[in-house]
Amino acid sequence: MVDCDFYKGNIFYIDSKHLLHKRNLKKGTDKIISKRKLEKVNCTKAGLFVHRYKAREAYDEDAVENDIIYFMDYNGRHVKKIAKIG
Repeated sequence: MVDCDFYKGNIFYIDSKHLLHKRNLKKGTDKIISKRKLEKVNCTKAGLFVHRYKAREAYDEDAVENDIIYFMDYNGRHVKKIAKIG
């Protein structure tokens, strides 16, 4: 697991292949909701903020060069590019 966050009975996590999953704890279901390569996920009341995956030689958690942030609903739909940093 690369990153995860929790909202209303669901865990949103990024697997080792950098795909975004939604796991419902009550039902026990696990579904890939985005095949876009990602490295961070943050849940809000409005939806999910995710950061595009960018391979780095030496991984620096604080590095933000050429970082792209997307916003999407809880099902991985209605994706909007909201910021490009760097």
